[in-house]
Parts: sequence; structure tokens; C-alpha cells
Amino acid sequence: MEVILLKEIKGLGRAGDKKTVADGYAANYLLPQGLAIKANSQAARAFLLKLGHREKQQAKQLEQLTAVLPKVSGLLLEFRAKASASGTLFSGIGKKQIASVLEKRLNFPVKEKMVELSHDLKSLGEFSANLKAGKQTMPFKIKIIKENA
Repeated sequence: MEVILLKEIKGLGRAGDKKTVADGYAANYLLPQGLAIKANSQAARAFLLKLGHREKQQAKQLEQLTAVLPKVSGLLLEFRAKASASGTLFSGIGKKQIASVLEKRLNFPVKEKMVELSHDLKSLGEFSANLKAGKQTMPFKIKIIKENA
């Protein structure tokens, strides 16, 4: 039976792939679990159309982000945080906070998974991070300063 995969299945294929599988495998596992649909159905045509539209949107977003990446080079984000006398932060700075500040600075939607950190930021100082867009990455700096309370 020919099916179109709705989700990635290890050892079989990725979402949107058209595969020929055993009838029993399709009827007893793939179709009931919602992992695939019959390739000749109306739903399959609608899914492929939706998948094509989604890929075009992702390509457009990647193109826009690639245009924004040069603005990130040499950027310094400054955070003020409460810290102990030894310089350890009471509350660490995470990817979510960094993505939020980047989004405001760049006027472009930045997701948490696009920010690359070598380790969690739990102390005062200057750190380096990367903004990832597809296969391109652009480094930027993060500086954490003690907040005067």
C-alpha cells in the first residue's frame, strides 16, 4: 500500500515522504496511529499542499533571518541581575531571556532554539553566544552586571 507519512518515522522516512509499505503495517499501525495517510486519498493531496505551503513559509523566514544576521555580529547584550558577593547569580540567564531581548533589539521573531550557548549563565561576567539561522551562525556577546539593590 502506498502511504504518505505525516510524521518522521525512524527507519522509514520523513513527513511528506511517499512510501510503499506492507498492507498490514499500514492498516494495523501507520493509519490507526495517525502516522500516515493513504497516498491516493483527498486528505493526502491536502496534506501535501499544506506541507508545500509550510516549506515556502520556512524558506521565506530563513531568508529574512539571514538578512538580519549581520546586525547580530558584534552585538553586546547587557543584563542586570542580582548576585551574591562571590558573583554567582541568584537566578540564571537562559536562552528564553536572551531570545526575548534579541527579538526586541532586532525587531525580528527570535526563537529560543536559535540561541546557542556553551553553558548556562550563572555568574557575572562577559560570555559569548551564537544566533543560528539554518546552517549559518553569528556570534554575539552577553554581559551580566550586578544589579544594585
